[in-house]
Amino acid sequence: MGDPDFSTPPAILDVAINAMREGLTHYSPSRGYLDLRLAIASKLSHNNNVSSSLISSMLTEQTSFLALEIRNLAKLALAVVINHLQ
Repeated sequence: MGDPDFSTPPAILDVAINAMREGLTHYSPSRGYLDLRLAIASKLSHNNNVSSSLISSMLTEQTSFLALEIRNLAKLALAVVINHLQ
């Protein structure tokens, strides 16, 4: 978000231009691409010792929605902790 104070590297421009020429100009699937989700799950499992399923590896472009959901989960977690302490 915002306006970066640096130019986009040429290699990234090349990939983006080629993707547009190939017609890759639409949103990705809302759950992300299966091969990417599998790669993320594998990386988390092997490199970070984190158990992961395809569901927890879900990707989204809707970062504001995701941020709202994280905030709501944090509020819920706080309410559970407060309730437990009472």
